[in-house]
Amino acid sequence: MDLDTNYRSKLTILALSAIRGIGYFTLREIYDRLARIEDIWTLDRIHLNESLARLSKDKVDLLFSAIHQRKSQLSELASEQYQKLLHQKISFLLSNEPLFPTSLLPFKDSPKWLFVEGDPTVLRHNQMIALVGSREANEQSIRATKVLTQFLTDHRYAIVSGLAEGIDATAHDAAIRLKGKTVAVLGHGINHTFPASTAGLRQRIKETGNAVISEFLPKESYNRHYFLWRNRLQSALSIAVVPIECKANSGTARTIRYAIEQKRKLFTIRLKGEPQIPGNDVYDILRDLGKPVFNFPSEEGLLLAYLARKALISDSSHEEFSATR
Repeated sequence: MDLDTNYRSKLTILALSAIRGIGYFTLREIYDRLARIEDIWTLDRIHLNESLARLSKDKVDLLFSAIHQRKSQLSELASEQYQKLLHQKISFLLSNEPLFPTSLLPFKDSPKWLFVEGDPTVLRHNQMIALVGSREANEQSIRATKVLTQFLTDHRYAIVSGLAEGIDATAHDAAIRLKGKTVAVLGHGINHTFPASTAGLRQRIKETGNAVISEFLPKESYNRHYFLWRNRLQSALSIAVVPIECKANSGTARTIRYAIEQKRKLFTIRLKGEPQIPGNDVYDILRDLGKPVFNFPSEEGLLLAYLARKALISDSSHEEFSATR
């Protein structure tokens, strides 16, 4: 696609997102089914039905009515929204553009676009590691997050997390304080800040040359499904996923499953001399998966060796990287 085609595609995405009842997943389906999404403005009802056969009849009728009766209004709204994004210094990247992270492209459910607040070049960092965990983390887990973030930033790894309270906020904050790189992946549109307590941290991420990203439409609010869906991006952006604290049925546990599906390295750390805290299932989960737990400060070298390996460690050979469970 050339620049003009990308621009038209972006305006069409923003225009369709202004139709009440057309949300993120519907828009993904439209984008997938049409060779060029901007062609939707010229399709008659028969061709629209044929192209979007997987959508409900009511949804197709809604689209047809809107694009043929409100085209001028929708186009104007899209132009206003695009200019607002530019004014806010938010980049709107399609998956075929150079700054779009290539690590997201191989997966079936990869995003079609990203909205990026801050510096989009951070997304091409090829040594990202996702630190994830509970919003109500215990003090031991907070300490482990700070220790590991310092270790990783000292070795020039970028930190990916989800800008939630607890482990996420601790990882982002530590990376910034250490002058490292960090990327926050949102579970809602880029125009929202949730929770409100992270507003200052988000501003610091942006001001320090880092990035806040979302695949959701700018005005879309948060919901549980969106938060779970975004977890696949934290894993896909990263060469490794590190769950610090979680329960077996939590969102972090879902991120662990994404890491396995996406063939990402998976490990955690235990601070030397500190016992396992009741309610933190992460050690049991990784033990059952045959994934390593590194003791700090004695096994940093083993962790670096693990990260340096190109291939994933098989279940039968992981013991060489973690002497203690």
